[in-house]
Amino acid sequence: MKKAIFFAVIACLMSASSAFAKATVVNVEGVLIDNIDAAISEDRNLLISMDIDLTKVKIKSNQEYIITPYVTNGVETLRLQPVTFAGRNRYYFHERNEKKNPFMVRNGKDAVYHYRQSVPMQEWMNHSDVDYEIEVDGCCNEPKAKADGGTIAQIDNGPKDFMADFLYIPPQAEGTKTRHKDGSAFIDFVVNKTDINPEYRKNPSELAKIIATIDDVRGDADITIKNLYIKGFASPEGPYDNNVRLAQGRTQSLKEYVRQLYNFPENIMHTDYEAEDWEGLRKYVAASNLDNREGILAIIDSDLEPDAKNTKIQTTYPAQYEFLLKNEYPALRHSDYVIEYTVRTYTSVPEILAVMEKNPGNLDLNEFYLAANSFPIGSEEYNNIFDIAVRMFPNDPIANLNAANASMSRGDYKTAAKFLNKAGDSEEVTYAEGILAALQRDYDTAETIFQTLPNLDKAQKALEQVRALKKRNPIKLINNCN
Repeated sequence: MKKAIFFAVIACLMSASSAFAKATVVNVEGVLIDNIDAAISEDRNLLISMDIDLTKVKIKSNQEYIITPYVTNGVETLRLQPVTFAGRNRYYFHERNEKKNPFMVRNGKDAVYHYRQSVPMQEWMNHSDVDYEIEVDGCCNEPKAKADGGTIAQIDNGPKDFMADFLYIPPQAEGTKTRHKDGSAFIDFVVNKTDINPEYRKNPSELAKIIATIDDVRGDADITIKNLYIKGFASPEGPYDNNVRLAQGRTQSLKEYVRQLYNFPENIMHTDYEAEDWEGLRKYVAASNLDNREGILAIIDSDLEPDAKNTKIQTTYPAQYEFLLKNEYPALRHSDYVIEYTVRTYTSVPEILAVMEKNPGNLDLNEFYLAANSFPIGSEEYNNIFDIAVRMFPNDPIANLNAANASMSRGDYKTAAKFLNKAGDSEEVTYAEGILAALQRDYDTAETIFQTLPNLDKAQKALEQVRALKKRNPIKLINNCN
């Protein structure tokens, strides 16, 4: 059986008249339209049934009453199959002169027609009325008299939206806001040397990267640099002991270069080194399309000593080794640096908004939340602030939850689902998942989710709303007369 929504209605026309052209005015009494059922099927058909009863109407022998249901929205109209109730002479006239009409009934004690009609739903019908009219036709070319029957039912099958009450979570202030900026520089050194020549090969541009990062931090009056870390790496070719010397010495040279340039205190600068960057080499080989890639990875992962590993790759896969030596080993000689700093706290909303525009990374989630709440909930400005916050804190559960709410409020359900996947498993997240299901009109899923949150007031109100939407009848009773 097709799923449909039904209603029952008794409608009666006690007296109605309408004159048009030169028609006489008629009063029609005793017409009973009873046992009306209407349904909207899953395959989008409008199904209408009713009993049209004229047993109490005295129809003259040469008259006929034509009952015509129709669907209209005031602009568009679809007239359904009319039914004719004919007096004795009129009935036999039709019988003699026309093919048998299944929609014709002879007047009398059995003048009841069990009406059934199915028509394809059209878009305009989603907001329309089911009406009927009565025409009285006589003989001898007399003009018809018309009596409008009025509205039986009203169709309101348009989308009924769930009204979401989003639950945004205020984050905790960070206290001390610690941030960092990092990067890698590829400083060129003369073979077997550890001192830096700022003008050698690509050193001007590589040193400029470090300087630009430091200047960017030092130029912000709200920032205090706490630590600067430098770690140097050498590539695997050559004796391991010599690579230890080179990595350690070159790292120390870069530290001194930076310290003298900025006059940093000795205690904020920290160094480390790695003689040979096998991890970097492995990452490159694993992502490459090199011949014998698996064999090279097996050697890298083996327990051989560093010098033995390098030699085995060189002798076992000489062509690939030459390629790596030329194209990848230079990138393994790098210096990674991290600048760690703290940022002061902001309490003024105008100041927070100004910082958000220029340096959003200086803010914590609580400051973003304060700024958002200076705008109306759901406004474009409100939602945009949570979008920026989650970009700054992409793995924070609260940032993802609030961003999911902002996405849902603008109708971007796909993005909201991605944020919710990173928001954890709190009650607030479960509630948001229910809201997402309800907004997408998956009321069964939404109801199931909200039922799991008996202690959350918003969830219980949402549950009531979802249940009401599930019971909603798109066809509303208009007349109910006995």
